[in-house]
Amino acid sequence: MGSQYKENYSVKHPPGTQSDPAIETALPEMVKEGRISCAAAHGLAKRLNVSPAAVGLAMDMQNFRISRCQLGLFGHTPERRIVKAAEEIQPRAEEAVRDALKNGRLACIDAWGIAKKLSLSRMEIAGVCEALQIRISPCQLGAF
Repeated sequence: MGSQYKENYSVKHPPGTQSDPAIETALPEMVKEGRISCAAAHGLAKRLNVSPAAVGLAMDMQNFRISRCQLGLFGHTPERRIVKAAEEIQPRAEEAVRDALKNGRLACIDAWGIAKKLSLSRMEIAGVCEALQIRISPCQLGAF
């Protein structure tokens, strides 16, 4: 969630946008220091059988920040970003990433799928993207 919103993430959405009341009810119990981890948000989506985007919308509407991106891109203190460029790139990983690009970017969900398919960690795929100077976007939760 970009810093341009200054803790008012609901303005990212058109006036009158509403989120799922069941998600809104469940979110406050997950908050730690004003934030909800990416993993917790995805866990809630799975538990409620809703999309991660629906959880992200409810988070925006309640002005909760996402922390600890599972790709290491944001929300990790004190460094903020913990992903590092891969020192060596496996050819199959590079090929999979490049094949999945849309408009020069790799969607978060595609990064997760590539990691699973190649039995690599999500952070390893993010590291490949860092090394190749490929941006990951969009986020499944709508943070970027």
